[in-house]
Formats: sequence, structure tokens, C-alpha cells
Amino acid sequence: MATSVAVVGGGIAGLSFAISLALRSPASRYSVTIYEKYKDEIACKGRYAHSLSIRKDLGGIDALQDLELLQTVEAKTTPSRGFYIASSSASAGLKMAVNSAWFNSSEEFQRLRVNGHDLWCKLLQRARDLGISIQFDNMIENVHPSGSEDNDSDKHIIVGKQVENGQKFEASADIVIVSDGAQSVCRERLTRESTNSLGYTIVGAVMKVDDGSEFPQSIRHQLGLIVGHGHSLTIAEESEGTVLLRLVFPAEREYSLETDNELMRQKVAAAIPQFPSFRKLLIRLTEEDVWKEAFLVNCRDRYPVEWKGSPSIFFLGDSSHVVSPYAGGGADMALADGNALGKLIGEMIIEDKEVSMEEVQKQFQEETMAKWRAIVSVFQYCHSTSWLSTLVRGTMFTLLPFTFSPDYRVWRIVFTISLTVGSAFTFAKRRNLI
Repeated sequence: MATSVAVVGGGIAGLSFAISLALRSPASRYSVTIYEKYKDEIACKGRYAHSLSIRKDLGGIDALQDLELLQTVEAKTTPSRGFYIASSSASAGLKMAVNSAWFNSSEEFQRLRVNGHDLWCKLLQRARDLGISIQFDNMIENVHPSGSEDNDSDKHIIVGKQVENGQKFEASADIVIVSDGAQSVCRERLTRESTNSLGYTIVGAVMKVDDGSEFPQSIRHQLGLIVGHGHSLTIAEESEGTVLLRLVFPAEREYSLETDNELMRQKVAAAIPQFPSFRKLLIRLTEEDVWKEAFLVNCRDRYPVEWKGSPSIFFLGDSSHVVSPYAGGGADMALADGNALGKLIGEMIIEDKEVSMEEVQKQFQEETMAKWRAIVSVFQYCHSTSWLSTLVRGTMFTLLPFTFSPDYRVWRIVFTISLTVGSAFTFAKRRNLI
């Protein structure tokens, strides 16, 4: 009889896992069902409203290659191929930039900029082609592990409801994959940890630009990251003449455009002096015709789940570790998680080994835990206004690709020193950053 697998959440992580497992194991061994709370594909569009960076150094590109989707996704990339980082004092005139020529010279820095909904649709279609069952309009509210006080059977019990009509249902599974996002209900119920920690808020929009006076040529066809004092700005060219603009700032509470619309516009306006090179774009963001299409994301940074419970329950993607949508980290980590777990189980099947969930859980945590903890730690410094964070920000994107790549130790030292010195000089000026 096939081992039943319930995947809670049909996002990037859940779909990646299901595809990875299906590519490595016959359907007779595993029966996978994905439960997704959104009504259908159209309703999911708002979930990934803009582009994402799929990165080599965080494992996203390799995961797409393993899932046999890399060429398909590459065909849908946006013009933003390179990467641009700036953190400088306007008064000192110091600019630190890592441009696309340098990034593209190393395979380690390879990245693709793709529309998030397009990526999700490719994953969804791949899963369907492999015969994976995907049940929309099904929200899982709880998981009762086997052998727990609420469940004395040898299978896990998942409890959910159909979102549209509220009808409750239960299902059983041998393996449960928790991948229901940053505000994971199942993580909170299983670990007794709150998922409501707040870090930053992103407000932005996709807008039309007319010429180089609005969109500087220095970051044309690149993903721009401009770090200010307590704020950050990310810019990406979605298509010719269309730009994604996102302003990131620390948040003390959860905001909403429905209830905090005017406050958000005021926050954007207050940040304009920090980014004089992008003044026109930020002013455009606050104008009525663009603002009505604006989006807002409340961000969280959270370390990976160190799960000590049933070895056949796994946490993937944002359900395990959350980083603010800063440079595509979340999407890459979700792809890498799903692919890694599917490979671990699938390779045991290929080698005709008895699949031990204890061994899979141990290997999965060893493969991902330390790496993701390090990355979450770095991302937590992104928007802080402390003196230490000011130094770290200038070096973080240089450090990340090298952290787990021993072949680049010399370059790591060289660029770390140069960017740290630049950041220290900037901080010494103690003025608005560009």
C-alpha cells in the first residue's frame, strides 16, 4: 500500500517537495495530496504579485534544475538580470556598488528575476503533469500527530475546513509536510510558538516610467538595493518601461492599506530625502493613480523550527523560517527545502533502502538548519538603525554567497574588507544615506 503524504499549503515549498518526490519515486510508493486554502489559481495571483529573485547561492536555481523547470522559468525572466548595491553618504559622495558585470562573472552569483505568479504556475502545472492531487479551497487548521493525546492511531490526523462553505473535514496521512506560510497555523499548534513576530513592513507598487530621469540608467536591467538609515529601497525592472519599487521600514505593529492608507503615504513621503536619486519615483508612488495599485507586506524574520516531535512531520519554507522579502531569499529557501526533502526520501527509494523517517528528519535538519539560521541572522540586520547594523548592511550581500563556498575565500576577504571600510566611512559621516 502506498504511503500517504499530506502537504499543508500549495505554495512554492509544498509544490517543490511534491514534484521532487514524484520525480524520484513511483506512484505506487507514495500518494501525495496538497491542501491549498485559496479557491483556485486566479485567487492565488495576489499571493505573488510581483517579481522574485531566484539565486544560485541560496539554492533556488539548482532546485529548479533538479525539478526540470529551469529552462521553462528562464524563458519568463524579467529584464532585471544583474544586481546593484549602494550604501553611501550623500555629503561624502562615496558610493559602493557591486554591478552586474562583476556578479555575472561568477557562476556563484547567478540569479534570475521572475514574476512570482508565473513561477508558481509553472510549479503547479509540473505537479499536475506528474499526477499530484491538489485540493483547492481546503484550509488545514490543525494536525494531531500519531500517538498524541488527541490521536491514538498510527497515522497523523489533519483537521481542516472548506473555505467557501465552512464545512469541516478530517483526513489521515503517514507523513505531513507543513508549508502553509509565514503565519503558519499548523506550526503554531504543533510547536506552541507564536508566529506573529513582526520585523518590517514593505510598501510598494509596479509603475510605468517614461524616461531615464525617473529610472536612473545606473540600475537599468538590474535589481537595485539602496540602503538608507533605517529604510531600504529595492527597485527592479519588470518589463521595458515598467518598474517595481519597494520601500522597507521597521514596523512596531501590523499595518494594512485598508486602515493605515494615509499613514503609509506619509511614511513614504518622509523617506524621500534619504533617496535623492530616486525622488521622482518615490513621489510617483504616493500619487493617486499609482497608490491605488500599491501593495503592503508585513514581514517577519524567524529562525528555522527545531522540531523534536514526530519524525514524519516536516516544516518547509516560510512555515519553518521566515525572512523579509528582501532579495528573493524566501522563494529560494522554499525551493531548496522542498527539493532537498524530496531528494532525501526519493534517493532512499532508488537505493532500495527502508525509508526511515528518523534518518530523513536528521539529514534534512543537518543539511538546512545551520545554513538557514545564518541567513536569517544576516537578514535581521537589514533595516536596523544600530551602528553595528550600519556596518553589516554594506557587507551582507558580499558575505552571503561566499559563506558556504570555500572556493571563494580570497575574494570573500577582499570584498568584505573593502565594503566594511566603506560602510564604516559612511557611518562616520552620520548623515542620510542615499
